[in-house]
Amino acid sequence: MFTKYHSGCAFLQDPDAPKDLTAVYNEAGDYVELHWDEVSGAKDYEIYRGVDENSIIEYGDNDEAWYDDFDYDYLERYYAVKAKNNAGTSEFSEVVEANVPLQDKYEPDNDIASASTIDLSGDAPSQKHSIRPAGDVDYIAFSAEPCPAGIPCGYNIGIPSQSCEPDYIKLELFDSSGNLLESDDQGSGDDIARIGEWVPTVAGNYYIKVSSTGSGYYRIFIINWQD
Repeated sequence: MFTKYHSGCAFLQDPDAPKDLTAVYNEAGDYVELHWDEVSGAKDYEIYRGVDENSIIEYGDNDEAWYDDFDYDYLERYYAVKAKNNAGTSEFSEVVEANVPLQDKYEPDNDIASASTIDLSGDAPSQKHSIRPAGDVDYIAFSAEPCPAGIPCGYNIGIPSQSCEPDYIKLELFDSSGNLLESDDQGSGDDIARIGEWVPTVAGNYYIKVSSTGSGYYRIFIINWQD
């Protein structure tokens, strides 16, 4: 540890490296929980992730001694942390491997009959799925209702590009009889694929099919909005 500079009567120093880092997959919440011991004098922490112990790169940050990685990657299973203060940055913590699954918890969901159901309550309902191997398809079920009379409403269905590994992904929306209603593989805004402002004409169950020419994880959001 090296003295950096003098501030008043105190000498600021690089913080110690974080200790006791853990990276545990939370199956119920579908994310990786990172925790480590708080470092005295640290103002911020840098989170690193990679495919092995020698290939970790900076991934995120937090000003507390924890981090929830909702966009985890089954390939990038290794994590480490650095502490920061006004003097500088610590050495790496130990590098730990997370017990993330090799495929999403909703498999098999390759047809309407085996579709996973997404609960649309909450601010940003979402599920994390995997396209693996290439050529895999996923079906997601949800319940939808027409808008109340005179009240604008609808459903936004999207996959943000920052939470999607495949370069190309396609969304298809079906009714309960398997009729195709809408599809998109172009996206808009921050979404790599998006079916937006969709308004059902009848109440019932609907299905999203997700397909891709590539493979990897993605997170799909289905949000019911009403003005």
